[in-house]
Amino acid sequence: SAEIATLRALLESEQKVRTVKEVKMRSSFEEKQELYENEILKLKKQLRDTQYAHEGYLKKLMKVLERTHKAREEEFTKQRQELAATKEAKDSEIYELRSEVLKLRSKVVRTQEARHD
Repeated sequence: SAEIATLRALLESEQKVRTVKEVKMRSSFEEKQELYENEILKLKKQLRDTQYAHEGYLKKLMKVLERTHKAREEEFTKQRQELAATKEAKDSEIYELRSEVLKLRSKVVRTQEARHD
């Protein structure tokens, strides 16, 4: 009976030790879980902030690209118009020069005919 009492006391003390260890382990686990959850929340916020920053950057980049594309189109249109105007002016010059050449040839032919008569 004294041995049984000793064994009971020993079991009770081991159970107390286990209970204390379990409480400490649970507490440690809960602390780590809270730390990890806070870290996850922090990383999620950073990810959201990064996504917003990238969206903002993409919007700015698209605006710049649209502006430069529009500017290039306008420059191309302007150059095409200038080219058309230059071509028209040169075509007109060529026509006038051809007319002048025909008139001069006609004069030369008449002059030569007049000399032969």
